[in-house]
Amino acid sequence: MKTVDAARRWGSVWRSGWESKDTDSIVALYADEARHWSAPFRGPGIGRDGVRAYVQQSFDEEDEIHAWFAEPVVDGERAAVACWATLVELGKAATVNEVEAALAGDHIDLVSGESDPPSNLSAAGQEDIMARVRKDSGVGEKGTRFWIWLAADNLKLMALNAIACATELRRLRPLGKVQ
Repeated sequence: MKTVDAARRWGSVWRSGWESKDTDSIVALYADEARHWSAPFRGPGIGRDGVRAYVQQSFDEEDEIHAWFAEPVVDGERAAVACWATLVELGKAATVNEVEAALAGDHIDLVSGESDPPSNLSAAGQEDIMARVRKDSGVGEKGTRFWIWLAADNLKLMALNAIACATELRRLRPLGKVQ
């Protein structure tokens, strides 16, 4: 199997396993001696038992899960697959429209609920940060937990920021003098 196909399969199994809370399908992706890192300040899960413990703890903390996995980035026999699943818990109940209104502003492109969550592919070439909001479980229109997906073309945004900084510096120092 090609590396890109294996990476796509890995992302697909993780997504379906995460959303259906199928611990066994996710754990089966890992070797007995695997090290699973899930967060920068959390130690790794060691082996399949460590992966199982992480996945089960996550499932115990989450009600309704929505995950999105990007197209793999492949280099020879190595691949990286980015994923997004951001759950935000608010102090008071709100609607999706209220959360979107709080996020709205310059350089934010709110993606409708009918389309897929934003990804690295859909954000490529865009000048804005793409965002999608979905209410977690709960009854009625209001909730306190929301899934938020964000994606951006970081390279383009950094280039635009550098241009804006240079323009502002030129405006502030029209004679080319540095203070």
